[in-house]
Amino acid sequence: MTANSRYASASGDFRNQKTGGDFPINSSYLELSYPLLNSSTGQPWSGVGVSFLNDQSGGIYRTQEAAVSYAIHIRMARYQSFSLGFRLLHQEMTIDLDGFYTGSQYVPDRGFNTSAGNGENAGSYRRTLNTFSTGLYWQETDRKGRLKHHLGVSLFDINRPPDSFLGTTSTLASSLVLNAGAEVYSSGSLHLIPEVLFSSGYSTSMFMAGMRFQHELNPKSKQESDRLDFITKYAMGRSGIVGIQLHKENLSVGLSYDFPVLRNNAGNLGALELGLTVRTLVQTPVQKQIAKRKKLAALRQKKQPTKKVASTESKKQPTVVKDSVSIKVPTLVMPPADTVVARPVVKASARAGELKQDPQVIEKVTLHFAFEFNSTELDDDAEEFLQQLATNLNEHADVRVTIIGYTDNIGSEKFNLKLSQKRADEIKRYLLQHGIAVDRIVSEGKGMQDPLNENLTESDRAQNRRVELTLHY
Repeated sequence: MTANSRYASASGDFRNQKTGGDFPINSSYLELSYPLLNSSTGQPWSGVGVSFLNDQSGGIYRTQEAAVSYAIHIRMARYQSFSLGFRLLHQEMTIDLDGFYTGSQYVPDRGFNTSAGNGENAGSYRRTLNTFSTGLYWQETDRKGRLKHHLGVSLFDINRPPDSFLGTTSTLASSLVLNAGAEVYSSGSLHLIPEVLFSSGYSTSMFMAGMRFQHELNPKSKQESDRLDFITKYAMGRSGIVGIQLHKENLSVGLSYDFPVLRNNAGNLGALELGLTVRTLVQTPVQKQIAKRKKLAALRQKKQPTKKVASTESKKQPTVVKDSVSIKVPTLVMPPADTVVARPVVKASARAGELKQDPQVIEKVTLHFAFEFNSTELDDDAEEFLQQLATNLNEHADVRVTIIGYTDNIGSEKFNLKLSQKRADEIKRYLLQHGIAVDRIVSEGKGMQDPLNENLTESDRAQNRRVELTLHY
């Protein structure tokens, strides 16, 4: 799961667990991860991470860990990925009996005399080990990036390192961990996701099951929204867990509490845990350049003087800004619905009776829909423009539309021809869903034909990933 998104992150976690021996266990954890992005798609193909753990109890027991993780991510489908991960971990465990007090040190009416002997062979014990772990992980998200289904299997400590304070030949047993979750209900902003986790070691096993209730705070069509997660889980024969998490684009914070259920557990009389994650979006050099140009284009547009619009114009002209190219899309000027439209001029030859009819072109518009490499997905601005276009076409049934898709020069000619057809068909599909008859739409893909430039830079190639719309009678 290391760096399985386009965000670099830093996560911290603190846990305080009460025990029956009056030795609370305090755990602190820090993890840093960074994704490595594909320069063409901008998606993570691998990632690296480092983590640190400090676990201590009562001044006697202490464990410290440092680990390095690496994962490879393979995109199986549009919203599915499969990952292979590895982890190397260095661990040091210390037991210091100098901090262990016994009844022989107790003085009535005074308390414990720490300078007196405790009746035990006081001293410190230390052991060090290095372990290797690996795992497989599959996940599926929706178009906004929200996790819907996941399945993971991991093998920890597969090298079975020596595990002894006294130099004996005992080894640390390997353990198997399975985890899974699947969305079973989704309605509007509410989603229900059951989750399970199973862990099995040398002599112990643990099964945990629960439900995650997700509530989106500001649902968006194509962007992951802020959300609240309410979590309930039960570890068989151990404890119950309740928690709440708030997730925003650059920040997540969570609070949970677990407690004994059905039986006493001297090792856990109640544990409070607090987690915090901060994230920042990682971009390729090309994405940074495009974002910078879009920002500059938006600033230039704001600085332009406002022009007075004639009273006959019902709406402002929409602007579509794509791939650092700002295109003014004129509002379609259609004749009133009850007006008789003059048909195209018909040229006739009296001698042969041959007829020729040329379509009357109303308008031709070139749009850059910010298609990523090998992508046909429309963004919010594109859908907003197409929604307006569909409204105009529904009001004027005599108008037809021709859609021609184009690509850049990366990839084979056959591949790009097919991709350009898919891009044109994606727009056709959108118009069909909004009530435009199929006989009024023609879609065609021309691949790498008729480029607007020489495709020398990423900015040039972004301009060639386009769709041309021609409106005609």
